[in-house]
Amino acid sequence: MLYVGLDETAAQAQGTSLGKLATQVRAFLATLSPQAQTHAAVALAPTSAQGEPIDVVRQAWATRRFPPASR
Repeated sequence: MLYVGLDETAAQAQGTSLGKLATQVRAFLATLSPQAQTHAAVALAPTSAQGEPIDVVRQAWATRRFPPASR
């Protein structure tokens, strides 16, 4: 799992977007390991969340409730 603490506003201020970053990370991983499977997901947190962006992302994923696997 790869965590990235960055919001869309910060990405835009740096001349990019979260979508572009995800695409570039996937392309880079494909050059390192062509067999690697990738999946991009977004963790949403309230704008009032306290802490460093990376910690907010970790916390959002740690408290995420995943539905039971279908059989």
